[in-house]
Amino acid sequence: MAIVALLAAVIVGLYLAPKLFANAGDFRVSQRDDTDLAGTTILNIRNIGKEAAYIRELTVNDANDCHVVETDPQRRLSKPFTAQAMSVGVTMDVAAPCRVTRLVITTDKGSSEFGWGTRD
Repeated sequence: MAIVALLAAVIVGLYLAPKLFANAGDFRVSQRDDTDLAGTTILNIRNIGKEAAYIRELTVNDANDCHVVETDPQRRLSKPFTAQAMSVGVTMDVAAPCRVTRLVITTDKGSSEFGWGTRD
């Protein structure tokens, strides 16, 4: 009886462990100043993970006054960022109307944080 209980615990543990320790996804993020719009930072986000990620929110500098907006290929600012799925290898550009020192990407599996230190 004890062996059956132990075996059941091991099976449940093997099933739950990946879910408990899953990360928010693997992303590569780079940034550059927008030469057309002074004070605007373009963030290039690429999913370099092994599976698609559902991005719920992008938070810049923990501030409410620096909301991220999506951009189109011509770098025109379009609409506020909305939650979206991001397949493996896909890249998206977003813009922030501020100097970005910290970005938090919140997905359906957790959060990933990126920092660039203080920019002058």
